[in-house]
Amino acid sequence: MRRYLASLAVAALLLGGCNGAAAEDPAAGNSTPVQGGKLTWAIETEPITFNPHQYAQAKARLLVWNSFEALLTHDDKGGYLPWLATSWEVSADGLTYTFKLRKGVTFHDGDKFDAAAVKANLDQLLVAGYAPSIASTQLKNYKDAEVVDPKTIAVHLKKPDVLILDFFASPQGGQVSPKSLKSPDLKAGGPSVVGTGPFILDRYTKGQEVHYKKNPAYAWAPSNAGHQGPAYLDEITYRFLKESSVRVGALTSGQVDVIEGVPATEQELVKSDPNLTFAKQLNSGTAYNLYFNQTHAPFDDIRVRKAFRDAVDVDAVLQGCTAAPRPGRGAS
Repeated sequence: MRRYLASLAVAALLLGGCNGAAAEDPAAGNSTPVQGGKLTWAIETEPITFNPHQYAQAKARLLVWNSFEALLTHDDKGGYLPWLATSWEVSADGLTYTFKLRKGVTFHDGDKFDAAAVKANLDQLLVAGYAPSIASTQLKNYKDAEVVDPKTIAVHLKKPDVLILDFFASPQGGQVSPKSLKSPDLKAGGPSVVGTGPFILDRYTKGQEVHYKKNPAYAWAPSNAGHQGPAYLDEITYRFLKESSVRVGALTSGQVDVIEGVPATEQELVKSDPNLTFAKQLNSGTAYNLYFNQTHAPFDDIRVRKAFRDAVDVDAVLQGCTAAPRPGRGAS
């Protein structure tokens, strides 16, 4: 297999719930998918958890979507498309979102994906201490869920909130098998915590690597996926190599097929190797957030929090970013 050097953007070609397409050879102009094969990918960041409900690392998104999926996904303009749901409608008062679910979807452990499973996931997200940030932000206006029938679920809100759709298209809205919700390893995730995705996490060695195998039953990719049906690749191994020099060495020595995060000092070395392909893409940017601890003074006083908010000149910040944008980071 031709070895590849790539940024995370290449994930769209190789993996994920949205396709599972095989690697292609840009240098040779060959884009014909190849059935089967193994891929070893050296990545910078080892996930803190493999449970999508606990997702908090941007770089972990790649691994999360291998084995978990959500009711909705985004189109190329930021809108919403069906995924594990086939359609949805909103009540006139904006307080009820009713989702129709796909038929024939199963979790990796054999459990059926249905309205009861979606409700079980929502109930779990509200369990005290399980996912407090989700409960207080993305689900702050969530009231309860009603199983209308096995393939229909009605989500009731306390007040209108169009951002609820964003939750159902996010990793945190990823669907976990009801059996897995009872796993003692639920928060950390791993082989005992499963989803419906195109790959099955079957082996994890902390600090070293995680291994996925193809889900042969997979047949429910969203309409904008690059490929329908089971993934082309049979297996994917992600090796956790934090040091960029170690990753480059692993690539050039043939120990891995793909790496990310190539330092500028090593890019010419890679580009000059006829057996390697270098890909670079700008990142869309990273949001920086500050959160007030509302359990202690002075931020337990809403007037203080509002004062801090009002002290920030948002328009000036946005104008400053537009006037002098920071260069994006690529695979360097």
